[in-house]
Amino acid sequence: MSFEIEYVGDDCAIVLTHTGSVDLSEVLASRDRLVELAQGRRVRGVVIDVRNAEIKVDPVTLIDPVTVLSHDLPQGSKLGFVARENDQAAISVIVTSVATSTGTPTEPFLHRDDAVQWVGLKCCD
Repeated sequence: MSFEIEYVGDDCAIVLTHTGSVDLSEVLASRDRLVELAQGRRVRGVVIDVRNAEIKVDPVTLIDPVTVLSHDLPQGSKLGFVARENDQAAISVIVTSVATSTGTPTEPFLHRDDAVQWVGLKCCD
């Protein structure tokens, strides 16, 4: 598995970073771990960064995993999705569209810092 999860902003947000080759089993494993950690803390935002990854999954295959992620994140959570502009555009569109349509405010980003700021680190009042 080539993913890393870290807490940022007094543990209000989680950043999931994928690197290298990413297949469906890694997508599912990282989703499950992300949900487990998000539900165990007062997480209000999640950032998924795939800029340094080669996603070896048909973008349409991501619909079900993203739907489950959206439903299983703590209520009120935001999702920022960080991807390369050209070759990962289809993945970005699917992730942001599916998550948004299932109730999780989601935005695409080109830079991790912008996504982290957007999910809102001043959320742990």
